[in-house]
Amino acid sequence: MRVIAATNRDLEAAIAASTFRSDLFYRLNVFPIEIPPLRERREDIPLLVEYFIHHFARKAGKHFRGINKKTLDLLLSYPWPGNIRELQNVVERSVIVCETENFRWMRVGFRDTLVQPSRQPSWNSLKGWLARRKR
Repeated sequence: MRVIAATNRDLEAAIAASTFRSDLFYRLNVFPIEIPPLRERREDIPLLVEYFIHHFARKAGKHFRGINKKTLDLLLSYPWPGNIRELQNVVERSVIVCETENFRWMRVGFRDTLVQPSRQPSWNSLKGWLARRKR
């Protein structure tokens, strides 16, 4: 049996802090593959977006002829603090609500709901990022 595991934590530091078992680390650490965060490999975004669009469009019974250029530019320039899972969720929500022939980002697709209304938007939220982008 093979186990594939992923984490964004520094497990060696967690072992040193006694918050992760060293025996489990060495059992899992047979063939480590380190993949940088999405923000450091933007060239992967178009391919990932295409894959997610195809996957979720098929599930939703939809077909898109292509990707709106403005949408792709927006997706490429966003810093993706939630990494690939955030991109996947954005594409899935946008596929669900998009009614055009070309896939386009729909506002519901980003982290707008994570910004507290009483606080000023920050760089870590899409609202803050979009607000700064419009200036």
